[in-house]
Amino acid sequence: MNKALKDARAKLFEMFFSLAEVFGFEVVRINVEKGFMVANAKIGKEVKRVYFFYIPKMGARAFFEDSEFPEYLLKHALEIGLTKNLNGKELLQRVER
Repeated sequence: MNKALKDARAKLFEMFFSLAEVFGFEVVRINVEKGFMVANAKIGKEVKRVYFFYIPKMGARAFFEDSEFPEYLLKHALEIGLTKNLNGKELLQRVER
């Protein structure tokens, strides 16, 4: 494996864990190859899913489970092969696997 790629993946992994630690989120899943993390956030007595995506030139972006995904995120997911169309439900299904 290319050393630069390996280093980039390690930094992305560290970034996701640092974000979870800072916000007190429980990590459910991290996929550094596709650049996302799924976490649980305790808000009051509720637990909600939070989805973090790393988008080149934009950095990390977080979205709660009940929010609409912006078009730029859906386009990014399509470009990297995470979804087959611009559909938020499909994106959620893919990252939850």
